[in-house]
Amino acid sequence: MTPLQLVGNTKDGLEMIEKYREEKMVKWNGKALHGRLYAELRNPHVIKEASNEWLKIGKGLVVAIQDQVIATNNYWRVIMKELNIENKCRKCRKPGETIAHIING
Repeated sequence: MTPLQLVGNTKDGLEMIEKYREEKMVKWNGKALHGRLYAELRNPHVIKEASNEWLKIGKGLVVAIQDQVIATNNYWRVIMKELNIENKCRKCRKPGETIAHIING
């Protein structure tokens, strides 16, 4: 039985939902790339509600930026294994054109 099949707010049903949720979070957190959001949200200095506000209006591009799968030079060289790509910022020419580098200016 899945949480979607549960009817009512029984104690067993709520426990099953919580267990299902925890299993999903562990699986998500275990993903090196796509688990970054969850890992960042667990930092004590992060305000979870404010950090997740963009999800209410989020677009695919915002999610792609958060998951760091935007086509930066670092992405092409490290993730896509394109060896003929120079991993330098196209703006400042310093090594490491990553999402963090671009956002931090």
